[in-house]
Amino acid sequence: MSLIDDLREIVGSNHILTGADADRYSIDWMKKYPSTPIAVVRPANTQEVSQIVKLANVHKTPIVPMGGNTGLTGATQANDAIIISTERMNKIREIRPSARVAIVETGTILSNLHAAVEDCDLIFPLTFGARGSATIGGVLGTNAGGS
Repeated sequence: MSLIDDLREIVGSNHILTGADADRYSIDWMKKYPSTPIAVVRPANTQEVSQIVKLANVHKTPIVPMGGNTGLTGATQANDAIIISTERMNKIREIRPSARVAIVETGTILSNLHAAVEDCDLIFPLTFGARGSATIGGVLGTNAGGS
């Protein structure tokens, strides 16, 4: 089987994108730094991510994690790489108001976290213009600041 077929086995054919279907993942917001990924893979959980990483290692293929793709400077270059989009890993697993803790998955959108903690009379004190599409994993991975 090919690398693409193996990836389909892991995430299902609806969650692997190639060619023109992958275009929105392969360029930065300013449209200055296009790349050509082998595929965009959208895993649902950490087990699938682990399988993708192992497969990429076997094939000696680079991987590039992607949150909301809200970066402005082309930091997510993915030429001849597998993009692992975290968009399906978006659950808010638990909010513990007494401990002021929220346990969320990497693909959780910042504004969704804001709404969830607000329902518990809490705040998540990071906000910026891309809060409606930036993900927690992307924010942490890039050390995004905001206001």
